[in-house]
Amino acid sequence: MAVRAAVGTVYLLELHTELHAGTYRLSPVKRVEILKRDGKTRPLGIPTVKDRIVQAALKLVIEPVFEVQFREGSYGFDPGQGRKDALREVDRLLKEGNTFVADADLKGYFDSLPHDRLMALVEGSISDRRVLTLIESFLRQDIMTETARWQPGQGFDFLGYRFEAGVRFVRAKSLKAIKDKVTARTIRSRRDSLRQIVADHNPMLRGWLGYFKHARPRLFRRLDGPVRRRLRAILRKQENRPSMGRSEADHRRWTDAIFAGQGLFTLQAARAAARHSR
Repeated sequence: MAVRAAVGTVYLLELHTELHAGTYRLSPVKRVEILKRDGKTRPLGIPTVKDRIVQAALKLVIEPVFEVQFREGSYGFDPGQGRKDALREVDRLLKEGNTFVADADLKGYFDSLPHDRLMALVEGSISDRRVLTLIESFLRQDIMTETARWQPGQGFDFLGYRFEAGVRFVRAKSLKAIKDKVTARTIRSRRDSLRQIVADHNPMLRGWLGYFKHARPRLFRRLDGPVRRRLRAILRKQENRPSMGRSEADHRRWTDAIFAGQGLFTLQAARAAARHSR
């Protein structure tokens, strides 16, 4: 461990010297194609470890300068704002009666953005030539696709939610993701104790509810039921009794109260408790 720390210190000192002297040169970025959920791909540049360190250092230097210049509605790159702020703003706009959505994406943006004009604007806030040189070297591409307009009543997806007629739903992909996670944690061949399985399961459910608690209430009941059914199937399998845990006898033997006694986190009960505590 001490040897690794010493090597890392020397490595950083060399990097510091190169940056200070202006002799640091970026390495070629490895270009890979990342598969998206819809089956398409998008290009991704993977920098070297040294370049990642330089990027992080550069961000620490310029972020305080430009953060104060961000527009109030910027949620993607402002450290002071995040997903939940954006979702609250969408709720506010919908309640004000706004019904049109401009859905835009960035693709190869810097292909069309004039770098000289960009750097001229950056130089209005940054004067250190070494920093400006690094910024120029890190410029990458992205462009914006055509904007599309939704007709009234169609709704739209945003940050895991589906907004429809002023109501928040969980987006279909987000719903499938939680169901896949439940399935992975409750395979019938698990030999762990019920308490251990529940303990492994609960943090994932708590985190999911923490983000999607504003969805329609009946959704949570529909998710709680399959969780208990899968637990019953595990218990039957552990007794070498084939079944999927759907029978009335299974419900009588392993009641909801038994799972509650083992500490099973239920979405419906937790959401109701959260609402009453307001």
